[in-house]
Amino acid sequence: RQVKMGQLEVTPILPGWLLPLLGAVLVFTCISLGMAYSFMSARSEAATQTAVAVAAQQTAALQETLSAAEIAATQTVAAEETAAWGATETVIVMTAAADEEAAATATARVIATGTAEAEEAALAAAMTATQAAFQADEAATAQAIIDLTANAPTATPTPTMTPSATPTFTPTPAHGGGLISYRTTGGGGVSLWAQPPTGAPIALARDVTDAAVLDYTPAHGGLFALWIVRNGGQSVSIVQANGAVVRENINNGWSTIVDGDWSLDGERLVLEVTTGGGTNYVYLNRAGEVVGQPSFGLAPLPIITIPPMITIPPIITIPPIFIITPTP
Repeated sequence: RQVKMGQLEVTPILPGWLLPLLGAVLVFTCISLGMAYSFMSARSEAATQTAVAVAAQQTAALQETLSAAEIAATQTVAAEETAAWGATETVIVMTAAADEEAAATATARVIATGTAEAEEAALAAAMTATQAAFQADEAATAQAIIDLTANAPTATPTPTMTPSATPTFTPTPAHGGGLISYRTTGGGGVSLWAQPPTGAPIALARDVTDAAVLDYTPAHGGLFALWIVRNGGQSVSIVQANGAVVRENINNGWSTIVDGDWSLDGERLVLEVTTGGGTNYVYLNRAGEVVGQPSFGLAPLPIITIPPMITIPPIITIPPIFIITPTP
């Protein structure tokens, strides 16, 4: 080595050939890293497209299954309701199995491509899409079940018993143990009858021009006072409740017989009759004999005429009084 005065000789620490070699290695490393990044990006994009395709296929399968479930749900026959429920449950199980299989396939393919962050993002997106499709399918299937249940026809219950006929009641005449009197008209004339509570009717008068019951008393076994018209004349008959005649054709020259009433004890029968234009009252005993004919004539009251009395009071006139007071 020669040393010259005034010059500094510097010897490099690294050899001169090392720097170009390091530059070449750096360039090669950068190129390798770029190629590796491109390769990983291509694989990540392929994995994402694969996951998206699988999710699309599963979504299409779910839509087809949903369409089949909706078609089955539109059936309104009551006999197919049980089959529709079974088919819906089968669809849910098949959908869940298909979703699980698709998720497992997508997970296996993504794992095979590496554990890069892009691959994890693609896997998360595929899982999110699959879960959303599964939830949408569950919601649609539940709605289809609700529609099927709401639209299912209600079966008409079978009658369990036959209604019985409504009983018809026939009213039966009844009375308190007395007698019912009535009249009938036939070819021979008018007849009066008495109907007891039991047994056949009892004849009181037969085949007369006209007849009526004036009064009845339960005393002495029952006595009827009858008004009878026969051969243009009126008369009274007294007949027992059993139909036995006590006396008939009672008329003491009366023009008409207006009314008749028994006393409370049944001993007297009072008749209102007319004779010669006047009204009279006749008493008969229960055997039909006339026992009295009282007179109810009254003297007319005198007519008193009172002349009017007019009194004129006197008129008194008082002349005015004048007082003159002298002036001083």
